[in-house]
Amino acid sequence: LLLKKEKIMKLTKNQKYVLFGSLALLVGVGYYFYKQAKKAYDFCYKIKKVKINKINRAFTSIDLTFDFQNKSKLEFMVTKQDFDVLINGTLVTKIQSYQSFALRPEAWSPLTTTINFNPDEVFKSVKSIEFLKNMLGGTDKIKLKVVGKIGVKSGVVSATIPLDITYTLKELLTPSEIPSTC
Repeated sequence: LLLKKEKIMKLTKNQKYVLFGSLALLVGVGYYFYKQAKKAYDFCYKIKKVKINKINRAFTSIDLTFDFQNKSKLEFMVTKQDFDVLINGTLVTKIQSYQSFALRPEAWSPLTTTINFNPDEVFKSVKSIEFLKNMLGGTDKIKLKVVGKIGVKSGVVSATIPLDITYTLKELLTPSEIPSTC
């Protein structure tokens, strides 16, 4: 898109206005989208709901519903979720989802993630007595950590937002008491 000085000089006055006006508009629009994408990283979240679907020794399924606040003026589509779920530092499952849904502009939007794992396999893989002691020590000793990234896109703007959330089981059982995190 680089034009030689001689070619620019041969343009009429109106053509120069159109050329430089178009460049200024392009830079302005690019800057706007850059600022909105930057706001996508500056999000807030809170636990909205925890639903235990099934729990036994062979299979546990829990739905975690988060509320995410999109501070941008653009609607972003979540295009990918990629998380590791850990209990007291031990990996219990990985979650990958390509289900798309909208994060509304300047609003709170729910995101539900289903965590499925086999508790027997977790206990077999654990070598630490400290882990087992914490698991038996009460709901405030059991820590659930979700770490990973969320892929979002709005038109030509896309971003990967890192996520690192840790709650105790006690907190998860009373989600209305958990404040939002920004």
